[in-house]
Amino acid sequence: LHIALAYPNFIHQVLSQSGAFLTKTAKEIKQQSTLASLRVYLSVGLSETAVPTHKGTMDLLKRNREIYQLLKTKQAQICYVEKAGDHTWGLWQNDLPDALRYFFR
Repeated sequence: LHIALAYPNFIHQVLSQSGAFLTKTAKEIKQQSTLASLRVYLSVGLSETAVPTHKGTMDLLKRNREIYQLLKTKQAQICYVEKAGDHTWGLWQNDLPDALRYFFR
Protein backbone atom coordinates (compact mmCIF):
# COMPACT_ATOMS: atom_id res chain seq x y z
CA LEU A 1 0.00 0.00 0.00
CA HIS A 2 2.85 2.38 0.82
CA ILE A 3 4.42 1.81 -2.58
CA ALA A 4 1.08 2.53 -4.30
CA LEU A 5 0.70 5.75 -2.30
CA ALA A 6 4.25 6.81 -3.16
CA TYR A 7 3.96 5.92 -6.88
CA PRO A 8 0.31 6.41 -7.87
CA ASN A 9 1.16 6.66 -11.58
CA PHE A 10 2.70 3.17 -11.57
CA ILE A 11 0.91 1.09 -8.93
CA HIS A 12 -2.88 0.81 -9.26
CA GLN A 13 -3.65 -2.45 -7.47
CA VAL A 14 -2.91 -3.62 -3.94
CA LEU A 15 -3.55 -7.00 -2.34
CA SER A 16 -3.24 -6.80 1.44
CA GLN A 17 -3.83 -9.72 3.77
CA SER A 18 -3.68 -9.01 7.50
CA GLY A 19 -1.94 -5.68 6.99
CA ALA A 20 -0.06 -4.38 10.02
CA PHE A 21 -0.84 -0.75 9.30
CA LEU A 22 0.89 1.88 11.40
CA THR A 23 -0.20 5.43 12.16
CA LYS A 24 1.99 6.51 9.23
CA THR A 25 -0.25 4.61 6.82
CA ALA A 26 -3.38 6.47 7.93
CA LYS A 27 -1.53 9.79 7.72
CA GLU A 28 -0.37 9.07 4.17
CA ILE A 29 -3.88 8.13 3.05
CA LYS A 30 -5.34 11.29 4.59
CA GLN A 31 -2.84 13.41 2.66
CA GLN A 32 -4.09 12.09 -0.70
CA SER A 33 -6.65 14.19 -2.54
CA THR A 34 -8.19 11.09 -4.13
CA LEU A 35 -7.40 7.42 -4.56
CA ALA A 36 -10.07 6.77 -7.16
CA SER A 37 -7.61 5.03 -9.49
CA LEU A 38 -6.49 2.62 -6.75
CA ARG A 39 -7.99 -0.87 -6.56
CA VAL A 40 -7.50 -2.65 -3.23
CA TYR A 41 -8.31 -6.07 -1.85
CA LEU A 42 -8.02 -5.87 1.93
CA SER A 43 -8.63 -8.88 4.15
CA VAL A 44 -8.11 -9.61 7.82
CA GLY A 45 -8.93 -12.35 10.31
CA LEU A 46 -11.56 -11.75 12.98
CA SER A 47 -9.19 -13.15 15.62
CA GLU A 48 -6.31 -10.79 14.77
CA THR A 49 -6.85 -8.59 17.80
CA ALA A 50 -3.58 -9.21 19.67
CA VAL A 51 -0.85 -9.99 17.14
CA PRO A 52 2.77 -9.81 18.34
CA THR A 53 4.98 -7.73 16.01
CA HIS A 54 8.39 -6.05 16.20
CA LYS A 55 6.45 -2.88 17.11
CA GLY A 56 4.63 -4.59 19.99
CA THR A 57 1.22 -6.26 20.13
CA MET A 58 -1.17 -4.88 17.52
CA ASP A 59 -4.92 -5.09 16.98
CA LEU A 60 -4.79 -5.74 13.22
CA LEU A 61 -8.56 -6.10 12.95
CA LYS A 62 -9.04 -2.58 14.30
CA ARG A 63 -6.27 -1.15 12.12
CA ASN A 64 -7.61 -2.80 8.95
CA ARG A 65 -11.09 -1.45 9.67
CA GLU A 66 -9.61 2.04 10.06
CA ILE A 67 -7.65 1.80 6.80
CA TYR A 68 -10.72 0.48 5.00
CA GLN A 69 -12.77 3.49 6.11
CA LEU A 70 -10.01 5.93 5.10
CA LEU A 71 -9.61 4.32 1.68
CA LYS A 72 -13.38 4.56 1.14
CA THR A 73 -13.36 8.28 1.96
CA LYS A 74 -10.68 8.75 -0.71
CA GLN A 75 -12.83 6.88 -3.28
CA ALA A 76 -10.52 3.88 -3.65
CA GLN A 77 -12.13 0.87 -5.31
CA ILE A 78 -12.01 -1.55 -2.43
CA CYS A 79 -13.05 -5.05 -1.54
CA TYR A 80 -12.86 -5.43 2.25
CA VAL A 81 -13.21 -8.90 3.78
CA GLU A 82 -13.20 -10.09 7.38
CA LYS A 83 -12.92 -13.87 7.77
CA ALA A 84 -12.78 -16.28 10.67
CA GLY A 85 -9.13 -16.87 11.50
CA ASP A 86 -5.97 -15.44 12.91
CA HIS A 87 -2.59 -14.19 11.68
CA THR A 88 -1.47 -17.40 9.97
CA TRP A 89 -0.64 -18.73 6.53
CA GLY A 90 -3.77 -20.90 6.64
CA LEU A 91 -6.03 -17.83 6.61
CA TRP A 92 -4.08 -16.16 3.80
CA GLN A 93 -3.85 -19.33 1.73
CA ASN A 94 -7.60 -19.91 1.90
CA ASP A 95 -8.26 -16.23 1.10
CA LEU A 96 -5.90 -16.01 -1.86
CA PRO A 97 -8.29 -17.43 -4.52
CA ASP A 98 -10.91 -14.79 -3.59
CA ALA A 99 -8.28 -12.06 -3.70
CA LEU A 100 -7.02 -13.10 -7.12
CA ARG A 101 -10.55 -13.38 -8.49
CA TYR A 102 -11.12 -9.77 -7.44
CA PHE A 103 -8.26 -8.61 -9.67
CA PHE A 104 -8.79 -11.00 -12.58
CA ARG A 105 -12.57 -10.95 -13.00
